[in-house]
Amino acid sequence: MLSTGFQASNLGDAIEVVNQMLDWRLSNEAIAEDCDDEEKDPAYRESVRCKVFLGFTSNLISSGVRDTGSVSCSASYARLDYCFHIVVIMLMVHVVVTTAGGIEEDLIKCLAPTYKGDFSLPGAQLRSKGLNRIGNLLVPNENYCKFEDWIIPIFDQMLKEQIEEKVSWTPSKVIARLGKEINDESSYLYWAYKASISASLA
Repeated sequence: MLSTGFQASNLGDAIEVVNQMLDWRLSNEAIAEDCDDEEKDPAYRESVRCKVFLGFTSNLISSGVRDTGSVSCSASYARLDYCFHIVVIMLMVHVVVTTAGGIEEDLIKCLAPTYKGDFSLPGAQLRSKGLNRIGNLLVPNENYCKFEDWIIPIFDQMLKEQIEEKVSWTPSKVIARLGKEINDESSYLYWAYKASISASLA
């Protein structure tokens, strides 16, 4: 990638930075004079690694990048069909940061299909037919209805748990719960939940 040109070289640069983060240990650094005894311990220093954040906006999920790639994994999760999942399952990422749309779109795509259309299709005409255009993708109104029908009972149950069990729902906890409830291998939220990757909203 580094020698390909255009955006490929930028991707190559990013890959090198990510590899540096994955390889880094505190033991790579000189011991500072003000370190306490624990920070001087070789085993502790070897155990301290970078915390890797993966951030993306909802357009990556809406556009179909979520559906890229097909790789088999011999881990306990069997076959993984999406590049986001591969990153999460390999535990290269500790925290996923996205927008609310990045959460919603992942779940909606599990519940109903999105169709490829064209950028030039008129929005008003599509709307009259019950279709919504996201770039060159078409999402039927019923997809959003299915999403509401799916998520409202979960929210009702979470409210009950909050009242009766004093559960304190943070954004990360809500997202993890949705990943658990969707129980769909095509969802990156599901795999983040399975791998105990923290997810948060930007």
